[in-house]
Amino acid sequence: MARSLGLTAYRALARRAEAQTKEPFAPRPMGELLWLHAAEPGNVIALQDLAVRMCGARIGLHALITLPDGDTAPPPLQQRPDVTIIQAPAPSEHPAAVAAFLDHWRPDACVWAWGALRPNLILETAQRQCPLILVDADTRGFDGRRDRWLPDLTRRLLSQFSAVMARSEAARRRLAQLGQPRDQID
Repeated sequence: MARSLGLTAYRALARRAEAQTKEPFAPRPMGELLWLHAAEPGNVIALQDLAVRMCGARIGLHALITLPDGDTAPPPLQQRPDVTIIQAPAPSEHPAAVAAFLDHWRPDACVWAWGALRPNLILETAQRQCPLILVDADTRGFDGRRDRWLPDLTRRLLSQFSAVMARSEAARRRLAQLGQPRDQID
């Protein structure tokens, strides 16, 4: 797919920012790793519960939950001894930070909650053949300045998800406005 002007501008600005790598990372557990990203603080508890359930249902599955920017105090995680769930901050959008994050964690699948899509992180994840699923998509997750002024960028990001699940009919309409085919939104 050809690059859009919006994506090119976004990436140029992201490269100008300082690479804020949040290393050292916690050790990556052996086996499969499900990455869950909470783009809004309200999704953290639900994603913690989903991670515990998924890891309990699939032997050898581990989970990484990344938290929204600035959310320094996530709710405490009720860890089970037989399940590995790690909570960590999401990387910055600088290409070096994104590459370091994905090189270290090597997720097998990603569940992205709410919206607030991060272009470099999503596109690099998709380029590495990691399946992406968008859940609990909400209109507020797609009402930022970038979504209004660069709809081609948002359309490109949405196309990277193999499944999209909206929170409400209003969210479904907003996703359709942004170019997601209605029949591909649950």
